[in-house]
Amino acid sequence: MRIADPILCLLTCLIASGCVKASDVKPEPLPPQPKTPSMAEITAKCDALEANGVPAKCVARYTDGVLVMVVHFDQLNALEDHHAALDQDLDRPFCAAAKRSGEKAGVLEELHGQGHRVLPCDTLVWSPWKKATPPPPEPPNIRADATPKQNCEAINGARNVPIYCSVAYANGMYTMSIKFTDVADAEVHVRPMLLKVAAPFCASIKSSGDGGLVRLQRPKDGAYATYNCETESMSPLITPTPTKPSRATRSSST
Repeated sequence: MRIADPILCLLTCLIASGCVKASDVKPEPLPPQPKTPSMAEITAKCDALEANGVPAKCVARYTDGVLVMVVHFDQLNALEDHHAALDQDLDRPFCAAAKRSGEKAGVLEELHGQGHRVLPCDTLVWSPWKKATPPPPEPPNIRADATPKQNCEAINGARNVPIYCSVAYANGMYTMSIKFTDVADAEVHVRPMLLKVAAPFCASIKSSGDGGLVRLQRPKDGAYATYNCETESMSPLITPTPTKPSRATRSSST
């Protein structure tokens, strides 16, 4: 075998001649291996991220059985400045520690009001950015000092809000009816209407001892569901059966 390195060649010759024994040749010591951080050390580093000068909040928590480390930035320039370093020094060590313990885990990186992306620990590939869903608009004309009935009726006078709200009393029970004129508008407005109008209505009904219902009506087909304030239960969606015109009506129309 041809040995190109002259120093190695000389050493081989010395060993062969007996001047140097193979046992006398000691290998160079290996460089110290970097310490692998534990999950406890990583989560402690996460908790102290902002205190250590990184303008971001960090917390590790379980969500539906998955360990998720959430890193939240308020400013885009801060995220751009620190993402690469955190990816190497915090995110990937977190995933490595999770894998060693057999946990399903991931990293969620958030930008306030803009969106988020995810690093699943099983793939270690960042997902594309997902834009944040804008918060639903507040119901208009809502006043803290007004009664639920007043707030319900005030909505009807609001401009550019396709909602109709009314309160009626019949058969010993109050009913708040909330009707939407368009499916898309219903999806946008139904949650704030329930939180800011229907929920206070039910609370007042329960405190007075009266019975109360909230009726949500879908546009076009008239389908509706009712929420019972006393039992706190929602009925199934009820779609009215279209009524056929009577024979007399058909004949008169011709």
